[in-house]
Amino acid sequence: MRILLKAAAVAAAAGVVAACGAPSSTSQAPASASVRPGATTVATWNPTDWDTAKLCGTKRIKIGVEDGLNNTWRKTALEVLKVQIAKCPNIDPKIEYASANGNPQQVSTDLNSMVSKGVNILIVLPDFGDSELPALRAATKAGVTVIPYYGSIGGTAGTDYTANVYLDTYGIGQRIADWFGKNVPSGNVAVVGDVATSTSAKDLYDGVKTGLAGYPSLKLVGDSFLVGNYDPQTIQKVTTGAIQKYGNITAIATAGCTSLYVAPFTAAGVELPAVGCSAGANLTYCDYDKLSATAKYPFATWENTTQVIAAALRHGLASYNGITWNEPTAIVPQQAVDTVGGKPALTCDPSLPADADLTSGLTTDQLTAALK
Repeated sequence: MRILLKAAAVAAAAGVVAACGAPSSTSQAPASASVRPGATTVATWNPTDWDTAKLCGTKRIKIGVEDGLNNTWRKTALEVLKVQIAKCPNIDPKIEYASANGNPQQVSTDLNSMVSKGVNILIVLPDFGDSELPALRAATKAGVTVIPYYGSIGGTAGTDYTANVYLDTYGIGQRIADWFGKNVPSGNVAVVGDVATSTSAKDLYDGVKTGLAGYPSLKLVGDSFLVGNYDPQTIQKVTTGAIQKYGNITAIATAGCTSLYVAPFTAAGVELPAVGCSAGANLTYCDYDKLSATAKYPFATWENTTQVIAAALRHGLASYNGITWNEPTAIVPQQAVDTVGGKPALTCDPSLPADADLTSGLTTDQLTAALK
């Protein structure tokens, strides 16, 4: 059953945190950046700049997709993939899909099964990190084009897999810091992450730290990110603790975009901080829309995360068909919201689930069908 906004309270908000941060909620969540891209002047990725139809080729192609877990984010990404596949008449529209349902051992079984079914291109979200490398390597050795996506993974391209297309949270952190530096005069900055072992949250923290180096009036607090554990009560506790310990927190960077991250500031009776985050969801914008004009805090998001799977498909097609393709593999999505700089918050859609991605590129009808 879909969680509609009218029924989405704390439980739905918790789900949104898990769904719109890194898709994995395990302690073995994939890293989102193992390569440090450098300056914030590196171009961001706009999915509309890259046309899948140019890569179709003429050979018949069968696509396989392996997820480690199930959630709304993944259902949305799968629908994005189906839309992209439809641009190529030579690709079998029936995707071989499997989910390990949180079981790392199931991944190998699923991938072996897909190879035996004749999958040509295999797109994998490596929820269990480097433990998946042997299965990826075996599929690659069997002649399958293997693309781990969204999370970065160890191993070697060309041996363990074909290419790794990942969300670069370090680069996102740099851009959030730069936005803070231009819009927040002074004060303390906190980074709120997910689980303690999350490499994507660590990369976000490190990116913010690097980006703030040019803004001495802003100070990053703590030696690492605040551990939120995808849990509203934990987020409330650690953020309240940071407010009490450091005071004057004027900006926060977060692993997901929900009102849960600003609620502790309201409860403490202090001014709401500027918020920079990646991967907002419908509830994010519905909550923001409910605020009065005077209560709206400076807000910026970097979006299109469910469309990273489309980039994975394109890299897979390019490799399989022997076509040169220059789309980045380390993806820093474009900034979708900048309430200070003239990009307003996205429009809430009460007809969609709370955790729907409004920047998936899908129509409302496509999203509704995918998330039934």
